[in-house]
Amino acid sequence: MTEIGRLSKDQDAFYALIAESTSDPEANLLRGLYALLEFVELDQSSDNSLKDFAVSLGAEESIRNFVLSDMSTLENYNFDLSDSFQTGELAELFEYSLIPALESADAYFSKIGSTQTITLSSEINGSDESITVDSADVYVLRSIVNILGGLACLQAAFDWDLNAGQTEALDNDPSIEVTAERIRDLNTNFGGIRSASLLTKSKNFLKTAVETYALASPLLRASSRLGTEERLFSLGSEDLNEESDFKRDLDELYLALHSNHNLREDGSTTDTLSLSNFFAGQVDIPTLLPELVGDQFETDQVSDPTLGGLFPNWDQARISALMLDVELSIPQPKGWMRFDSYPWVYSNEENSWIYLMSYDSKLMHYSVKRNAWLEMSATGNE
Repeated sequence: MTEIGRLSKDQDAFYALIAESTSDPEANLLRGLYALLEFVELDQSSDNSLKDFAVSLGAEESIRNFVLSDMSTLENYNFDLSDSFQTGELAELFEYSLIPALESADAYFSKIGSTQTITLSSEINGSDESITVDSADVYVLRSIVNILGGLACLQAAFDWDLNAGQTEALDNDPSIEVTAERIRDLNTNFGGIRSASLLTKSKNFLKTAVETYALASPLLRASSRLGTEERLFSLGSEDLNEESDFKRDLDELYLALHSNHNLREDGSTTDTLSLSNFFAGQVDIPTLLPELVGDQFETDQVSDPTLGGLFPNWDQARISALMLDVELSIPQPKGWMRFDSYPWVYSNEENSWIYLMSYDSKLMHYSVKRNAWLEMSATGNE
């Protein structure tokens, strides 16, 4: 009998309990946990199970017999990566197996009422003591599941597909320098959008994660619960500051999901971020950026300086300035520049400040030293 089977001595009775008691909190908790465990142990005929993925990676067929009780054996388990493996199979595993499992688990957890308390006996939880599960535990469980769902959708929404054999050959060839251009040659859509619908789903997962943790936080921090043992999740007084930081980060993410978010603290709105456009599938990087030459772009000119609305206040000057700052475009001007106060930039070559602005598809700069507007050239500040 597998680990999943040990959740109940009689799997048929276990399924019958769930089918007949859709409102029973313990049944819904166990069914949600079962959905997560099933992702690990299930060996199905399709190409979307975790075990099929492991075989595709290069693991032996015997891995199909793996159960959770065999976890310790993985420490000494080795295999060679298959040359035929495509990294895009990870996105398929997430989309067709992991994400549905997380959705199923959350659907069952959400059926547990906020006033219901569950006692998991030692026979069920596998420990020496029973564990009490209350609404705080359920909210945390749902937050974890939804964060994982959001991240899985985010990974699967983009095209990271490469062939293992080709990338290994590229890496092992001493005559070839591995550059961003070489990687894009292997997949011209590398980093591009694979599924816009998964981006929408990712946003919904993340919103639910923040909303459910907002319900969990005050319950976890309640004085009557601090330091309580035999719970799925509990906080000690020494954990409160860290929990506050975590909650603050989640709240900031939630605001960013719903409205533009300013990345700068100096009051400037130049670097405003719009995650709404990102999750709407408008940020398709391969189509927005210039052609690559090695690890640099052949030009600093782009068709959409806002990058699909991700940075709605960016213009061509901002893009050009950033590329100059991190040397992403070729060729590069002479001398170093400091961009801390963009659009004001300190030029080492001029030993003075310049002001950057785009005009008629050109990057112009105002030279304080020369008291004149000039075009930023590739060989210096003309």
